[in-house]
Amino acid sequence: MKKYKTLIFDFDGTIADSLGVLIRVYSSLSEEFSLKELSPTDIERLRNMAPQEILKFLNIPLFRLPFLLFKGRSKYKDFLEDVEPFAGIPYVLIQLQKKYHMHILTSNTPDIVMAFLQNHGLSCFDTVMSEKNIFGKEHSLNKMIKQLELKKEEILYIGDEVRDIHSCQNAGIDIVSVAWGLNSKQILEKAGPTYLITKPDDLLAIL
Repeated sequence: MKKYKTLIFDFDGTIADSLGVLIRVYSSLSEEFSLKELSPTDIERLRNMAPQEILKFLNIPLFRLPFLLFKGRSKYKDFLEDVEPFAGIPYVLIQLQKKYHMHILTSNTPDIVMAFLQNHGLSCFDTVMSEKNIFGKEHSLNKMIKQLELKKEEILYIGDEVRDIHSCQNAGIDIVSVAWGLNSKQILEKAGPTYLITKPDDLLAIL
């Protein structure tokens, strides 16, 4: 077992149980911008897709994505009070804070994340950094590592998507994939994460 010193967390789908709100945000955007409407079956199918596959399924051209993400983040703020931490996550974060340096790297905006953390009394993180590339976090991971003067062999990333796995593999960082977020356990397992867990307490067992 490696001796990790730094934990980097994804936000939506890892800490924040925000899928329901994200669906509401998308539904609002679909009405405003004539996007594909989603059925419950569609939502389950999306959990088994990578980001590029999701865009293709939703028939969203790449050039529209930055605008839709901007509008979506604005609407997300309207629903922020409805976003809760996953059950068991606050306890796990508080326990880990005693031993590790902890950061967040998210495609959400820092102000939304900081407001969520404040709402739920989670003052566990040293840094919240936002990344803008929906297809991968490798560049942002390397940027964070350089800025914070971290050692890759001492870092463990925690995220809920296949793109997190690929980004960490490309950056040379170990990753814990969590099966309670956006992507299903099956598709995460196929991507080959360092660890795969199904409940927050499993993170304490690893560490």
